Amino acid sequence: MKILKTLNHSSFYWMFFLILFLYGFSTRFPKLLLIIPVGLFFLYLCLNIKDLKTKIDNSFLSYITLISVFGILLFIGGIFNLDFEQRVSDASYIFLALFPLFFIFYFEMNKSSQHRIFQNLFLSYFILSILLFILLRTGFIHWNRYQHVGNCLAATSILALGIRNIKFKWIIFFILLICVLLTGSRQSLAGILFVGIIYVILNRFKLFIALLGFVLVLITNKEYFIEILSDIARKYDMFTISRLLVVFKQDGGGISIITRLEIYDRLISELTVLPNLFFSPYKKEYFPHNYFLEYSLTSGILIGFIFTLFIFNNLYKGMVKNRNNILLYLPLFYLLPFNVSSGIAASKYFLFFIILIMRINKNDLIR
Repeated sequence: MKILKTLNHSSFYWMFFLILFLYGFSTRFPKLLLIIPVGLFFLYLCLNIKDLKTKIDNSFLSYITLISVFGILLFIGGIFNLDFEQRVSDASYIFLALFPLFFIFYFEMNKSSQHRIFQNLFLSYFILSILLFILLRTGFIHWNRYQHVGNCLAATSILALGIRNIKFKWIIFFILLICVLLTGSRQSLAGILFVGIIYVILNRFKLFIALLGFVLVLITNKEYFIEILSDIARKYDMFTISRLLVVFKQDGGGISIITRLEIYDRLISELTVLPNLFFSPYKKEYFPHNYFLEYSLTSGILIGFIFTLFIFNNLYKGMVKNRNNILLYLPLFYLLPFNVSSGIAASKYFLFFIILIMRINKNDLIR
């Protein structure tokens, strides 16, 4: 298989370690361990200094600046309002764990073609997701890590759609989808559905209209179809479907959705135009469960608006210019489900892969 030839390239191993660190390097680790990603960054510089492009584009610099503002305000706010441990912990994670990964990822994309980037990402994700799934099902990792395992499998399934061999592509996709259904991760399944909807709207709009008609049929016969899916989920131990159906069975979408809406309503009223160093979402009863809201609560509406506009401007450019590029849909996958969770631990995936869209939008990567 041609994709296995990827193992012969050093760029694959850098990508694998990046994805491994992204998933495996927890915000809960002791602060002393932050020396590891910093050390990885300097090792990368030493080994690749001759191949690196010295010029960093303005889009990436702007992005790093906006994230830096958030991290600095977290740190300062932690000193002012005595919520030191949590806020400084997140700020340290941004600067000492995420930034080294961001820069290595950026430099690796500068060195590689889009096809090479895809091969490196897919094979890295495939190896890691299958390994995590086996460890989860055999009990070697705790069941409460199902969300991380599910999102890794789901991301891999999306990348699988970029495989050129049609039969192999769909076989891999459906195997991975079945694995997602066995994990119990609603967010991961929601992310796949979200990406599918966006892709159909951008590339198959007539099909989207037809699917709307099918959805209307489902809605008018909701109880009947829910019962059928519930039976299938019980019979084949598809925990993800069982958990997803709870949203449709309960009034208001269930307690988790109602709670999030209450959180958003409560915290939006706390927004200020300028940075609010005396407000900490960590001291409230609930976390924001939305990174854009979390960013704006700390940085203020003005800077929060600039950050949100910057992100969605890059997403829009990507969807207009590169709607057939499967790499575009990886950050889109992380946009929805991991903006209903909270903290840098949930948002780091999207923050990492938005860099991929920035580089694709430059149109200077070799295809």
